[in-house]
Amino acid sequence: MAREALQLFMQSLPLGCKFSIISFGDRFELHKDFMPESKNKDGVYEYSDESLERTLEAIAKFGADFGGTELDQPLVIARQLTDNQKYAKQARVFVLTDGQVWDRENVYNKLDDLPPHLRLSTFGIGRNFDEQLVSVLAEKGRGSASRIYDLE
Repeated sequence: MAREALQLFMQSLPLGCKFSIISFGDRFELHKDFMPESKNKDGVYEYSDESLERTLEAIAKFGADFGGTELDQPLVIARQLTDNQKYAKQARVFVLTDGQVWDRENVYNKLDDLPPHLRLSTFGIGRNFDEQLVSVLAEKGRGSASRIYDLE
């Protein structure tokens, strides 16, 4: 269900915005291969009809093989990408999660010094996501928390 939620989410982004996708679990991956011919190799893409089509094709191949829900390093990478002002004067990070985090306090601490240009919102997906994580991350990130229990 997380893959389907991500596909729906991608279709709701505004044309021209910049986006990145970081898959996370016991390990993480910043996806840098949606547009292989692009000169931009840092995993930040401009949203267009073409990038949407290629991204949706890639997401369809995503496996659910990342294990648990370790979020600290993906948050560090997301902050590094959004700290680069050539991409965003007002950046948004969206965390879509369907699992539980073992070390919540460490994850929460990553948001203690959030820069003013950055907001973080969360989407809890399915019936087994960490409700507290979804709520606290959104609160600390000055964003919103959404829950998607069923996509039908």
